[in-house]
Amino acid sequence: MKKLLTVCLALMLVLTFSLSAAAADYSLTIAGDGVDRPLTLTAAQLAAMPKLTQTFSSVNTYPTEKLYYSQGVSLWTLLERAGLKDEATTVNIAALDADGAVSYNKTLLLSDLLAERYYFDETGNKTPVVPVLALKLGTSADALDDDDLSFLFGQLADTEQTNPYFVSETRLITVSCAPVSQWAPPSYTITRLGDSYYVEFAHANHDVKIYYTTDGSQPTMDSDIFNISAERFQPELNEPIRCAAGDNVIAIAYAPGKQTSRIITVIPGLTEYPFGDAASHWAAGPIEALAAMNIINGFGDTKNGFVFKPEDDLTRAQFAKIMVMALSGGEQPPAAAEVSFSDYTAGAWYASYVEEAVRLGLFTGYEDGSFRPDNPVSQQELIAIVVRALADGEAEALKAAADPRYLGDSSGVSSWARGYVEYALTLKLLPEQIYAQAANDSAAPYTLYGAAKANRATAAYIVYMFLAQ
Repeated sequence: MKKLLTVCLALMLVLTFSLSAAAADYSLTIAGDGVDRPLTLTAAQLAAMPKLTQTFSSVNTYPTEKLYYSQGVSLWTLLERAGLKDEATTVNIAALDADGAVSYNKTLLLSDLLAERYYFDETGNKTPVVPVLALKLGTSADALDDDDLSFLFGQLADTEQTNPYFVSETRLITVSCAPVSQWAPPSYTITRLGDSYYVEFAHANHDVKIYYTTDGSQPTMDSDIFNISAERFQPELNEPIRCAAGDNVIAIAYAPGKQTSRIITVIPGLTEYPFGDAASHWAAGPIEALAAMNIINGFGDTKNGFVFKPEDDLTRAQFAKIMVMALSGGEQPPAAAEVSFSDYTAGAWYASYVEEAVRLGLFTGYEDGSFRPDNPVSQQELIAIVVRALADGEAEALKAAADPRYLGDSSGVSSWARGYVEYALTLKLLPEQIYAQAANDSAAPYTLYGAAKANRATAAYIVYMFLAQ
């Protein structure tokens, strides 16, 4: 955190500094468990501090673009004076009414504010800016009027709707070390009209914007927006997304104040929900895609319907079949004439898959000559098997083990599996449901619980991402 603050403070040196006379009678308090030295600054004290002259671009909820020309005190200067703690996670910016009660406030992630943020001009050029409390504000650089601490910050992309998070008459800044929550992912509906499919997103919180892609790439702040809050103002941003069968529509939910949601994948044409219990599951897209490719099967029959049992444990025999079918493009392996292990026969339903998986070097048996087909696969075992199937996967895993980027001693991953998991994280093969990031522990940012049993949904997701490499 301090290193990032140094970068932001260095940026301030290249901005314009000036002095402004104190005019109003107000004060600003900075408090919370995220600072070492809570303090209150009067209007006169704020006016005497070095100031930045900056322009802020913004978009409001409607969304309409707006520019702010400002002169104010950097948020980082104020937080540094209050003794910002390294473990601080969020900052709440609040306006107070005459009785001292909060009248309007917004919470933002410190990590979000510390990211490179910009002013975007009308030609699309961008200039780095830092968050400020404005003492002067205007509609042009040459016409700044006295202001009473409007909180302003830059945009990550020129479509980011920051305006609702600007707070006028800021009187209280509360810095917290509390754990950060994550936005829920968007929900969706699919409608079929002829050969076209229409995907429509929804979310319980209208502050959230849905960023999505239709080419299988990961969405970013520069991706298209499905803007649920614009339905009355600019309905074209809220129209169903027209897709072809098999398109990968990938989406995230984002708004300041919480971590971006996990990624969801929608695959129109395959989202016919062959498994009744997977229709609304987080891994529905990958499950349906693998079913369409004849890589996975469910349980049941055509009369009573099929289920996938996404939360059930995955056995070694089941995963041997999934991997063999994935590598063969859905083609069955030759029948096993004889077997390599003592605990099953050539007549077992999984015999040909296990034999082929062993031949491919994905699985090995145990010292007593058994394969133990019904044993559950752990998460780290599953990841290691998938990485072994990648071109140069074993070599890359060795490199990753020698120079770990994500895992520390408390990650829950066994030493033998560290390289596999590191490489899988680098390739973004793993669903966010099976690992957690500890924002306050730089030595061990990821916890995976590698020895925990893998379930069938996790396997479907990772194999789907493996096939996309």
